[in-house]
Amino acid sequence: MLITFLIMSSVMVIAMGASTLVVSAIRMGGTQARAAKAFFAAEAGAERVMWELRKNAFNYTKCDDESYFVNFTDDPTHAICDNTGPHLMPLTNSAQFQVASSTQTSTTVFKSIGSYSGTNRVVELSF
Repeated sequence: MLITFLIMSSVMVIAMGASTLVVSAIRMGGTQARAAKAFFAAEAGAERVMWELRKNAFNYTKCDDESYFVNFTDDPTHAICDNTGPHLMPLTNSAQFQVASSTQTSTTVFKSIGSYSGTNRVVELSF
């Protein structure tokens, strides 16, 4: 009876340890999926800024302040400088992005922040 109890206790301890590993792996998988969606949302914002600069002649040098948000209007032909706050651009997968910009000396930095389900990732463009 004592040997059976010790064997069953050992099996239970091993099973509890294995279940803890499985549960933490499932949580990490969910975190990784949210982080990937947030990163791709940030990358979409960076791509949109580059597209605005190349195709629509978005002139960021005409923005008055050293630090501003780049807001994309419903009209897909242009972006605007805005100091009132970020404008979140929703994507079809429930992710969203916002773009902020700052100019330091001769370098302009665009920071695209992607968000999905409470997870944020950032992509920076500088030139």
